[in-house]
Amino acid sequence: MIETSATQTHPTLDLSAYPIILRPRHVQAILEITTDATYRLMHSSQSGLAVYRIGKTGLAVNREVFLRWLGYQ
Repeated sequence: MIETSATQTHPTLDLSAYPIILRPRHVQAILEITTDATYRLMHSSQSGLAVYRIGKTGLAVNREVFLRWLGYQ
């Protein structure tokens, strides 16, 4: 959830409702992008996002790492 206020110049991102380990569906919801774009982002080595593999096909990213990648911390 992204919140803004009249006194803030940058929106704040509250990910406390999301788990510590974000799966592609979480990244998709936060960024409001398509499923295809989410998987392209998470598979791209050029994005700089530290994605971990879970098993053969699962992908995940740490919530704090994701926030830093977005530039919020």
